[in-house]
Order: sequence, then C-alpha cells, then structure tokens
Amino acid sequence: MELGKSKFTIGVLAGFLVGIFVASWIPLDLWWISGIFLGLVVGLILFSTNLLYRFVFICLLSLFLGLGYFKIYDGFQAKYAPLYDQKIKIEVVISEPVQIKPTKTQAILAYRGTKILVDLPRYPEYKIGDQLSFEAEIQDPKTIPVVENFSYGNYLLNKNIRGMVKIPENLTIIAPSGCKWCLSQIKYRFLRSIYGVGESFQEVLFKVLPEPYASFQAGLLLGNRVTKLPDSLTSAFNRTGTTHIVAVSGYNVTIIISVLALCFALISRRFSFLATLTSIIIFIILTGGSASVVRAGILGGLVAWGHLEGRRINHLILILFVASVMLLFNPYQIHGDVGFQLSFLAFAGLIYISPMLQNLKIIEKIPSVARTVLTETLAAQIAVLPVLIYNFGIVSLVAPIVNILVLPVIPLSMLLGFITGITGLIWMWLGKIVGLIAWVLLKYTIVIVETFSRLPWAAITLKSSEWWWIVIYYLIIFFWLKNNKNNQDTRNNNQTNPKFSNSQ
Repeated sequence: MELGKSKFTIGVLAGFLVGIFVASWIPLDLWWISGIFLGLVVGLILFSTNLLYRFVFICLLSLFLGLGYFKIYDGFQAKYAPLYDQKIKIEVVISEPVQIKPTKTQAILAYRGTKILVDLPRYPEYKIGDQLSFEAEIQDPKTIPVVENFSYGNYLLNKNIRGMVKIPENLTIIAPSGCKWCLSQIKYRFLRSIYGVGESFQEVLFKVLPEPYASFQAGLLLGNRVTKLPDSLTSAFNRTGTTHIVAVSGYNVTIIISVLALCFALISRRFSFLATLTSIIIFIILTGGSASVVRAGILGGLVAWGHLEGRRINHLILILFVASVMLLFNPYQIHGDVGFQLSFLAFAGLIYISPMLQNLKIIEKIPSVARTVLTETLAAQIAVLPVLIYNFGIVSLVAPIVNILVLPVIPLSMLLGFITGITGLIWMWLGKIVGLIAWVLLKYTIVIVETFSRLPWAAITLKSSEWWWIVIYYLIIFFWLKNNKNNQDTRNNNQTNPKFSNSQ
C-alpha cells in the first residue's frame, strides 16, 4: 500500500473525527487519554523509520486528540450549566434570531457562558440584541420526556442549549449602559441588518404570493417557514422525498448548486463557478448566516469547485477537513445534528456514487441533463438512506422520478423568487408581475409532488432503532465503490496498453 501525503492527511482527519464520534462511549478521563497520547508519541519516535508504523501511530494520535478535545469541550459545557429548578432573577441578551410562533415567541438567550431557550409572549415584538430581565426557574433539558423515540432534551443539548424557561415572570426589556454593552450592540446591530434583509424579502413574498406558495417560496429562498405549510403538503413532501427542497441543509444545497452549476456551465466552466459562488454568498446573507446555512454554503461551494476542477481535487480531504473545522466549534453535532450528517453524506454521494451510476448501461441511454440530475439525486439518496430510516422511518419510492421532474425548475424558481423580492422592495406592482411567473413554477412543483404522493406505494415505513445494519450498509457501499474503481482502472490500463489487452 502506497502511503503518500494525501493518505497521511486523510488518516489524521479521519482519526480526529472518529475520536470525537466515539468519545461519549469511551469511559476514559483526560488523565488516561493524556497518558495514552504521550505513550503513542514515544511509539511514533521509536518506530518513525517504518512508514506503515508511522502511519498507524499518527492515526491513533489523531484519534486520541479527538477524544481529548471532546472531553475538554464537554467539561466546559457542564461547568457552565445553570442552576436548575430554583427561582432566580435573570438578566440576559437575545443572542440569536427569535422564532415567532402563533401564540408565543421563542428566543435563545446568552446566559453565563451557555444558552437557554425562553418562551416569551407573542407581543411586544422581541429582536436579537434585546436585553431582558425576568424571574424564572430554569428546567434541565435532560428532564424532558422522550416522545416517539425523539429526545427534545438531547436535541437542545446538542445545540449547546442547557436550560429552558417556560413562564418568565416580571419580564421587562432593560436598557443597560457601559462600554461592553456598546460593543455588543455594534455586533447585534450588524446582525440585525443581515437578518433584516431576509425579513424584508419574506414580507414581500407574503404580499405578492398567495398561500401556500408564499411559504413554499420562502422555504426555497430562506429556508424559513414562518407561515406553516399545510400538513397535507408537508406530508406530500415527505412521501416524495422532496422535503430537502424547503429546508436549509447541505442535502438541499448540494443538489441545487449542482443543477445551478450545470446551467451556468453552458456559458463556461469558470463563469459557472463564479456565478454559483455568488449565488451561495447571496443565499447565506438572505438566510442570516446560521450554522446550518454556512455549512450548506461551504459544501455547495465545494460542489461548484468540483465542477470547475473537473473532479480532480481530493474531495475526501475537503469533506474531512470541513467536518473537522465545524466540529471544533460544536463536537456535539456529529451525534445530535441530523442536518450535519445529511449534509456531508449527500456531498459524499454526489462526489463518489454519482460517477459510478453514470457508467451504468441503463443510465447511459438517458439524455445528458436528465442523466446528471437522476444520478446525482440517486447518489445523494443512496448516501443518506440509513440516516433517514434511522431518524425518520420514511423511505420514498418515487423520490428519483419526482426529483427529476422537480429539481430542474427549482433553480429558476429560486431566481424568480429572488427577483420578485428585489423588485417588490422597489415597486410592489413590478414584484407582482414577476411573482406571477414564479407562481407558475411553484404551482407546477406542488402539483407534481401532490400527484405522486397520492400513489399508495409512494413511500414505505422502515423505522429501526438498531444501528449495526448502518455499518454493514456503508461497508457494502465502500466495497462496491472500491470494486468499481478497480474495474475502471483496469479498463483504462487495457485501453492505454492494447498489446497487454490482446494477450489476455
């Protein structure tokens, strides 16, 4: 086995990720981890002349580095846990955009090095940067009951939210002063301006388009469904495997950016990259730059780069590197954030599985554009299938054909929605004219989704709480890809060495 720099880089990054992944199950404290780490350093020095031993020791060092980092991070988070079930006076700042519900407002507040989730009254309106004062008891998320195998408490903890407040008393908005407050207000004013762009867009869309098309368009552009889609339409998206269209995740963005890149590539590959990158930046600004949006944007940018470079870059290193950097900010994501898992798996599917599917004889007969959409959609779904089954239990059988029919119009729908919002801000009547064209595409998409969702065999339920089959599934995919790559290399060698091929 050849061990070049790329293999060492992959080993280091993969070891670090594996260490973070298994850390919660390894009953070792930091002293043990540090001792083993130092022992591995000694082993690396003693066996540094042997390339294979050096590779193994470096991978193990990275693994224990990931273990140690998770333990340190988890320890700091536990240190900042608030006092639970005691009525106390709290003064906090709203640190993230609020979520407006029909009867209440939910806000994430920065509190003593951690975060708490607070249910506020629907009115008056609250915004990021507001400093609140109230009295309440903070509830431990670990005490929230598990409902239908979903732990809302673990969901909050994985987002570093370590407390909940349901009924704040004596709630007031205070106006603090001081240098520290002035600096924080500069930051929050900047964030408000960023979020305000998306809010203004949203207002125009709801004025121009009727429901549920306004909420659908907002989902496409902003990943935000303030006005909830009808339950029947939400169910239709679930049954047809198109929920990713109206959710901000790498699963959504990698597919849509891939289609955008193909459209822009009709002009030139470099123009495709620049136009796609510009689209991603606008997308991040419109949606407020949350963690999931930034992750989706980075992965979308990697897809665009892959199209520019013709897939010559080492995407595995890029995937592992981006994942490692993101986990530095919150290592809980690797377990508790399904969007994090779907994003990277979908991207890996596009890069590694899609080319293999395009070489299948039955798919080679399909026209080029349709073939690309089909293979990239199938590749992403093959890659994320176990995670979808394990977490949601619904597998769509019509997803490939529905995505083929729907995805080609999604970039144009997003473009028209973007133009609708811009023109609507300038002149509402012009926004309504453009919005009418956008409505046609939105109507088409919803009709396709609803029609296929009504088929009795559109989706099946395969809920499973076991995890061992997921490992087997990905091992099968790995060996299938490896076997196909070996066969491809053999064919290439035969083509470049005809004498050798004839002798066979």
